[in-house]
Amino acid sequence: MTIVGENLRSDMFQVGDVTDNTSGQGENFKITLKHGKTETQIPCKIDRMMALHGQSLAGQDQLFCETQAVPFYDTWQIYFSIDDKPEIYAGSVGLTAANAPTAEYFFPSASAPAKADSEWDYDRIFYTPWYNIDTTTDNVEDESIHLHFRSDRNMFQKCYNPIDIEVWDLDADESYQASVAQNADGLTVPTYQNVLQGFKCENSIQSPGATGETPTCPNVKVRYRCHENVIEMHGRIYTQVHGRSDHKKLHVNRLHEYPKLRTDSDGFQAECSNHLNDGQDCGDHPNCGKNERLMLKLTNGNNGIIQFLPRVEIPGGYNFTFTTLHNGHSVSDKRLQNFLTNPLQYPVNFEVYPRIDSVTPQTGSIYGGTLVTVSGSGFVSDGLGGTVEISIGANSCEIVQLTETQIICKSSAEPEPKSSHRIRRDPETSNIREPYSIEPYWITPSSDTTVETYLGNRGAHVTYIESFTAMVS
Repeated sequence: MTIVGENLRSDMFQVGDVTDNTSGQGENFKITLKHGKTETQIPCKIDRMMALHGQSLAGQDQLFCETQAVPFYDTWQIYFSIDDKPEIYAGSVGLTAANAPTAEYFFPSASAPAKADSEWDYDRIFYTPWYNIDTTTDNVEDESIHLHFRSDRNMFQKCYNPIDIEVWDLDADESYQASVAQNADGLTVPTYQNVLQGFKCENSIQSPGATGETPTCPNVKVRYRCHENVIEMHGRIYTQVHGRSDHKKLHVNRLHEYPKLRTDSDGFQAECSNHLNDGQDCGDHPNCGKNERLMLKLTNGNNGIIQFLPRVEIPGGYNFTFTTLHNGHSVSDKRLQNFLTNPLQYPVNFEVYPRIDSVTPQTGSIYGGTLVTVSGSGFVSDGLGGTVEISIGANSCEIVQLTETQIICKSSAEPEPKSSHRIRRDPETSNIREPYSIEPYWITPSSDTTVETYLGNRGAHVTYIESFTAMVS
């Protein structure tokens, strides 16, 4: 909340046990939310750094505070005091679920694989094939993403949240250039060109350019840039401004920091970055030093989409949350509270799971001793992400080396396999005949359900399954 007024300055400054009076530069402010009916009082946390860096409004003083969670939705009165002087009434604020940012649903799901520290943001980037489904014969060039999805469902099972779109002008044999001056530059204005909708251009919406000629939509091909682990959150976000650096005015409504995945049991928090950034120390990586924003977009009123990349090493159950400046912390839809992966069985709304990328070798000795390498992420055995165990068939595989991205285990010996044959009763002699042998032989059943005999030179144990069928092993 922002409180604007005059003489909102403190003279009392305290660091540890040292108190000093500094005219107008102190920070002894107290802001409280009070509920008159129940006499409940909730402190509002002062943000002095924002006050120091914020731009003054017409020379007036400003105070900033962050509200804490309240026990119920209602209208709350605001009181503040300076240097422990009598409280001043500063109006009221309505704190309701209808005014809060919301996490309504996630796509493709409210879950993601664990991401190792050693993995770059760009490690799982790939491109789809080029798509050229439509032509311009009907004066419309329609390369919408839903058409591409229908034509190549297998690819879009992997590229479910494209992070970029590339449009190539086949007529000019170059990257498509959209008009930035409403056709005055002789270029076309696309109906849309984004990762949510794809590309579409219509001749009917073009207007004459500077030369008097009306540009026409070219024939294009389209491909999408994808990241395997990018998730989309749909909900009420109020903003499409990424952060403080996006706007010269500090007070503009914006996404405050990154969204988070947190555990209530131990307070661990991990970022859900809406940037791809491999930093500076990434060697010859082609995207080294780049900082690419993922989509943050209002689609209808205050509703929108946040694309994010979870940066979580430890598998388990988490709660997704984000904060929009001026609107506070988000509220998750209750139907998302469906993961029970924590020891206390409290429901959480987001799950991080281990991922297996490869298992090598594909063959080994039945007598054990084969070193099997499992590569992936989330292989953490520290009490937070559970324990790590490997079995091959019904046999355990002894772990000899474990990192968060690789497990090496030694296989154990397989028990000697048993052979089995189906036998049948001979209809003429009432003896049991083994039909698969090269040399015919006969078994005469005793009164018991089990008989011991020899089949050729090998002992056999015969058990009746039904009146005319038995198994020999």
